[in-house]
Amino acid sequence: MKLLIGPGLYDPKGNEAHLVKSLKKVADVKTFDHTHRNFKDVIDSLPRGWRPEVILIRDAEFYKMPMSLEEADCPVFALIGDYNLTLNQILPVLGVFDYFFCDTKGVRIFNKLGFYNCDFFCLYGYDKDIHKDYGLEKDIDIVFIGNLNHQVQKKRESLLFRLAKLGRYFRIVIDTDIFGTDYA
Repeated sequence: MKLLIGPGLYDPKGNEAHLVKSLKKVADVKTFDHTHRNFKDVIDSLPRGWRPEVILIRDAEFYKMPMSLEEADCPVFALIGDYNLTLNQILPVLGVFDYFFCDTKGVRIFNKLGFYNCDFFCLYGYDKDIHKDYGLEKDIDIVFIGNLNHQVQKKRESLLFRLAKLGRYFRIVIDTDIFGTDYA
């Protein structure tokens, strides 16, 4: 399968996204970044004669879509993670996608808004290249790594505060902005 993926190709630390790495193992993958203003420029940047059979837009909520993407002659799918932060920006472009994927809460929200071309997909999870035994001695009992922004995660903040109180009994780490092998 010839798969074109873009523009969310890397995590904030510059590590190639796990999904992109994994798909490269099973498909003929070409990528594009967020610098292309229109879809024709994306196609023109591909190797001569190579045309995608499927287009996957990753992190659609954070990047401007190339103009005329809706004119692609193959299915266009999107993965949308942080719609809760970018709903106003993503709504106008959802019509470009033949189908899009998000978490279960997002499916409920988008269905209520009249978008039925979406379904659940676990966007974040286990990466066997990162989550493995490093032969180190255990020095943490409980760890949380994730979004700590109070404006976004109000309930999480109160739960993590309760968890932190257990620090006198357990070795607890609560952190954010950790990616790649640092995450392991």
